[in-house]
Amino acid sequence: MSSQVREARLAAFRRGFVCVFALGFSCPAFSQVEISSTSFETRAPVQPMAEEASFEHSDHWQLDEQEWERVTRLKENLRRFVSVDQISPLEILGIHARTAAERRDYAERWAKIVYDDTTKVLAFQLAFDAAIQELSEGQPLVDITRLPSRHSLIPPLLASDRIALFVERSCRACEELLSRALATLHRTAGLDIYAMDLQTGEEPALSLWARSNGIPPNLVSTRRLTLNFDDGLLARVHPRAEQAPVLMRRRGDRLEQLPITALD
Repeated sequence: MSSQVREARLAAFRRGFVCVFALGFSCPAFSQVEISSTSFETRAPVQPMAEEASFEHSDHWQLDEQEWERVTRLKENLRRFVSVDQISPLEILGIHARTAAERRDYAERWAKIVYDDTTKVLAFQLAFDAAIQELSEGQPLVDITRLPSRHSLIPPLLASDRIALFVERSCRACEELLSRALATLHRTAGLDIYAMDLQTGEEPALSLWARSNGIPPNLVSTRRLTLNFDDGLLARVHPRAEQAPVLMRRRGDRLEQLPITALD
């Protein structure tokens, strides 16, 4: 038999051998060979392997064989219904400790593991932050100035708010803002007007101003709208306010300035 023939037969044998063990590919050289279904059985892992894995776990947690058996029993009973699957063996033993000393021992061992892990996580986070800074060349990844603030999600005026309007009588801008405040009165709990250029005792002048600006008397009688004297209130709550009109919102016990656009 020539060397070429021997090499050809050997190559064919190798191809067939690979095909038999591949079990999922077509092989012309072995297309007529019947493979028994009993030749390749899927066998469950033998018990010694499971026991070896358990001992590996117990070594990891530094538990002896008796402790690990107790963990297994507890996890198959009560803890199966009240704990997550990821609960640690030390936590199980600590929760079901038989003495105070035993409970403290498991607590200290678990605390050390958590402390060590937290230290590693924080160290990695610092390294990650440094890597991000290096990649971004110090530029922020998020422009926080463009994020909506918590307050921006709340409308400037709620149905429970009252509008506070500080005015003066000879003030065209005050009259215009009063007109807008009256138009939005249905959206709020009420409107409180404070005259800055009048003092207590000048009620007739305040009433005259209200009538000249078309304030309905029924709003005053039902206290949906109140007429008040400033008497230094604005200076106390908003010292930087320089001139009328000043629009504010009373929400609960707080009095805060509002932009005029809040009445839009």
